[in-house]
Amino acid sequence: MPWCIFEPSAGVLVCTTRNRVSAWRICDLTQTHQGSIRTVERYSESTREQGRSVCFFNGYIASLLSKAQGRSSVAFTNLTDSLSIPPIDIQQDIVDSSLNSAKNCIAYKTEPNTQPGRDHPTGPYSIAVEDISTGDRLAFVEGDSTPELGPISPDGSIIAESDGLVDLNDSSRAAYLPFARKRAFSPDGRTLATLSDAGRVMLWDVSRDCDRGTLQNPNNWATAFALSPNNTIIAIGGRSGQVDLWDLKSRSLIGSLKRHFSQVERIVFGREGDKLVTFCGGGYICVWD
Repeated sequence: MPWCIFEPSAGVLVCTTRNRVSAWRICDLTQTHQGSIRTVERYSESTREQGRSVCFFNGYIASLLSKAQGRSSVAFTNLTDSLSIPPIDIQQDIVDSSLNSAKNCIAYKTEPNTQPGRDHPTGPYSIAVEDISTGDRLAFVEGDSTPELGPISPDGSIIAESDGLVDLNDSSRAAYLPFARKRAFSPDGRTLATLSDAGRVMLWDVSRDCDRGTLQNPNNWATAFALSPNNTIIAIGGRSGQVDLWDLKSRSLIGSLKRHFSQVERIVFGREGDKLVTFCGGGYICVWD
């Protein structure tokens, strides 16, 4: 399933697959009893390298690409005319990455050297954070053991990895958390939501490193989630294809969206919170008003 984001102000949906980045313009509004569903048409595409992640950066689609010979780069494509600007080259082999458009920075994890006679790296990984505009290094963390790099907090100070938080201000491990397959910060950066292998979503207080509660529908094993921009709702999709809407403050189920017939793979809120985009394993895309 592609990695996707939605830009409501431009009406554009951007998806990355293994060998390309495509932008789709939302069109053809169709009313249903469950909400507003829109179909999509291909708008533009670029790059043949392997796309790792994507974000919007000053009107451009910014995508981190993995090339040959242990090099990576950040490629940019204009949403209007599909013209690319020169990419930023990173002279290292990157195993994972995260882009933060609000802080205009990229965080990436480099692969350690592989010892002779061994097929896999044996040393520690390292995390670097750089300014996309200037290339200046903002932070560097050595000795990190896990290759999975999660999202950057909105203020650019913390990275959420698969097993904890890394503080970029003092290059230290801020907290250890139970392993999570998916992670996301709330827009204000105070809450971290994680998806466990047990099919439930856990909420964490970032400043206190404590559990704020667990959200789980026993009839809908969680597979994806997204937090609304106003920090009031979390949408959780599951194996049944249903998307449950939860009130973050009361941690109560307030509604459900039923349209998909296979597992929900990804959920994205629009910037204003008035639209919700859901993706299922069968490749079906729904946009809800």
